[in-house]
This record gives sequence, structure tokens and C-alpha cells, in this order.
Amino acid sequence: MPLFTRLPALKILIILLSMLAGTLFADMPSPIRIDKTPAWIVPKALSLPEQIPTHELDGGVYYLLSDSQIRVEQDEETEQYAHYAELVVNQEGLEEVSPVNIDYDPSYQTITLNTLRIHRDGHIIDKTKTATISLLRRESGLEEQMYDGHLTANIIVDDVRVGDIVEYSYTRTGTNPIYKGMFDYDRYVQWDIPVHVQNIRVLWNRPNPLHVKTLHTDAIVKEEILGRFKTYTLESDDAAPLRIDSQVPEWYQPYGAVYFYEADGWGQIAAWAVSLYDGATGGSAAIDRIAETIAEHADTQEAQVAAALAYVQSNIRYLGIEMGTSSHKPSPANETLLRRYGDCKDKAALLIAILDRLGIKAYPEFGRHVAQLPPMMNAFDHVIVKVTLPGTTYWIDPTRSYQTGSLDAVYLPPYGYALVVDGATTALEPIPVKSGASKSIISDTFDLTGGTDGDVLFESTGRFYGYAAEKQRYDMASRGAANLQKQYLDFYGTYYPGI
Repeated sequence: MPLFTRLPALKILIILLSMLAGTLFADMPSPIRIDKTPAWIVPKALSLPEQIPTHELDGGVYYLLSDSQIRVEQDEETEQYAHYAELVVNQEGLEEVSPVNIDYDPSYQTITLNTLRIHRDGHIIDKTKTATISLLRRESGLEEQMYDGHLTANIIVDDVRVGDIVEYSYTRTGTNPIYKGMFDYDRYVQWDIPVHVQNIRVLWNRPNPLHVKTLHTDAIVKEEILGRFKTYTLESDDAAPLRIDSQVPEWYQPYGAVYFYEADGWGQIAAWAVSLYDGATGGSAAIDRIAETIAEHADTQEAQVAAALAYVQSNIRYLGIEMGTSSHKPSPANETLLRRYGDCKDKAALLIAILDRLGIKAYPEFGRHVAQLPPMMNAFDHVIVKVTLPGTTYWIDPTRSYQTGSLDAVYLPPYGYALVVDGATTALEPIPVKSGASKSIISDTFDLTGGTDGDVLFESTGRFYGYAAEKQRYDMASRGAANLQKQYLDFYGTYYPGI
């Protein structure tokens, strides 16, 4: 009997899709080269601790080595070398160590596999010739409507057993041209799992000095001259894992980290950002018509800003195409308007273009909790807008949805600090937090005028402000009134059976 007739329909679909995916990549060349380790690398030998901390492991794998080495030159492509060794402690670990996945952006990066081997019973088994290497397109941000174009070199290692050490290394060459040659790099030196040996080494051959900062760690970065390079090395053995509560905010970062950066200050980062927005906030006939319509219906500048914000939030859906230089450079405002989608920087540029036609000054702001971080291009992951009106300033986020009302009532998350992209900024700017910006007031009333033996009329009234109001509008739009009615009825039914 054919195999397909024994499988449920869903599994048949999965198998057919998998076959189709394999066909799509069948005619493509090998996604990565295989070549020896670069000569500039200082090899790190593997070692085992006296005792394996099995009680602290997660996923059945003990990470023996995490080695990162980077070579930065003035007129050559930057090379980043990564070297890992993982001990398979139990059967669960077999699922973790194979496949090996290496992500890269094919628009400006190439990958070279340097080593792939298994250590077993004192023997070293080379796996570069027997491993299966495939090219996959996995959009990790798909659920958040983000497309970055990254590819994954998927390496299936054959014949892996419990007790094996899987060791591999590769070199990633090339950097995003959007950085205009400026360098920064950061890496954690502490994790929520144990790592036996960690090594970070940076070879620097540029006229500008390289700055170094550590955060939440006692590890020391050593500096020395090696030929034409100034080298920076950090080694850490058996760093204690740090586990934090799952309910802490996403921006909270207590793990030990090290930062290498070329910028002399935030002013240099701001100047770089200004160049990204050159030409992006220009006008068009369509943008002029939107501004004219807003001006006709809004008497004050505050009302015009609120109307422009509502237009961008409601008419431009969130969708980010983050491929290559688009990772940081916004699309022209008119292009975003025509296609009716964009990410945070695209929507910010369009909003600024509309406000400019209304005679209102506004600037993009890179925002994130960055107070402790050094000046780095990758310190930010979001763009909002700063609007300056006579006597007051507003910070608004065009990527949010279901915001209505005056600017004073518009909610802004506590982003902390921002870098204003205005050509004059030299430092981070704190973003004020609105007091009472998000709250819910619930009033429950019981009408007992019919007597204690009769039916009681129960009425619950809710008034929502700021983020709480946004969430209520979202729930109504996405789930529908009938589902919300049932949800509330079920909730109160747990307190008042028979309601």
C-alpha cells in the first residue's frame, strides 16, 4: 500500500509542501563555501571541566566553547569568525546540535564553513563531506510583519550520538553598506545557561580609535599590539548563568555584555542618521492634498498633528521590508503613501512629510532604553516622531493603532530615551512619561429595588484611557462584539453563578 494513503490529510499537505520547498532550492548552487580557517585566527583548543553542571543545563546540551574573532581593516571587508563546541549530554541534546543554522544577508554577506567535526572517544571525525547543506529562507519576524531577506545555511550533521562533542566554525564576510564603514559590535558574556569557555577577540587596523565598554560584568578586555593590528581580547571561563523572572520588561538587560564601537559620541550617530533621511520626507501632489484636507478640518496645530497622526496610523498598514540597506534607510514618503504599507521609519517619514506641508516642524527619533549603552548604530530598534509646537513638544508613534482624541490623550510607551535626528543633536534626550497615561476605571452597580428575593439588575461600566483604551478598541475590532460579550459574561459568571 502506498505510504500516502496511510497518512492524515494534514500530514500529506506538510509532506507535499516540504517536497515543494526542496524543489525550489534544488537548482541553486551550494549556499556556502568550505575552506580552511583564516590565517589570522588564533585557535581555541577544546577542554572539559572537571564536572559538568548537568543540573543547570537546558535542552540537553552543554556549551563548551563560544569563540568570536573579528578583523576590521580600513579598506577591506570586515570578517567575523565564529567557533562553537557543544557536548550532547542526553537524547534531548541530539535535537539541539543538529542541524547547525547559520544566518546571513546575501545582499552583502558571504559564509565560509571552516570546520565541522565530531569528537568521539578520543577521535575526531570530519563531517564537512557527509553533512547535508541546504539553503532556507526563514523570515523570523514574519509574525511581526517584518521581512529582512536573510537566508539560513542549514547544515544537517549525520551520525550524532549522546556523548559526542559537535564542533563547528565559520567566517561571515561583509557588512551592511548602510553603516557607511562605521563599526560597532556587541556580545553577551553571560547567559541563562552555563558556558565553559568564552572568547572574544577583535583585530583593529583603522586610524580611528576603537572604544570598549563592559556592562554588568567583571571581565576585563586586554589590549596589545600585534603587527599592524591593535588587538582586544576578553576571556571568560565558567561564567555563572543568570536567570531572571519571566515577567520583567523586555527592555531590561541585566546580563554581562561587552561593546566595541568606533563612534566618538551620540552626535556622530545622529549625523549618520540624518543622512538616512535625506530626501525621504519630500513632498508630492498626493501628500499636499492630504495636508490641505487636514488644514480645512482642523483649526489648531495640535488638532492638525492629531489628524495627521490618525491618517498615517489608520491608512498605512505596518509591514517592514528590512532587506539590505532598507534595514535602516526609510522609503521616500510618497512611495510609502502609494503602496500603503511601511515600517516604523517609513511611517515616521510620511508623517513628517505631511506635517512639513502644514508648516509644523517634526523630526524622526531613534528610541529605546539606551541610557546605559555606548553610542552605537544598532543601539536602537524603533523610530518615533518628535513634534515641536509653540510652547510644547509632543512625542508620537505612527506605528500604533486605535489611538484617537487629542494629542494630550495619545499614549506613548515608556521608551526612555531617544536620539533626535535633526542635524544638531549631540546627546540622548529623555522622553517624558505622561502620568496617568493608561488607566481603567470600572464601576459596578447592583440594583436591589426589586427586593432580595427577586432578580437583581447588575450593570458594569468601564472607562479606559491611554493604552487601556487602545487595547479595548483593538479587542472590539479584532474579536467582535459578540465574542467580547461572551468573554465578559463568562468572567462575571465565575463570581455570580446563574448571571
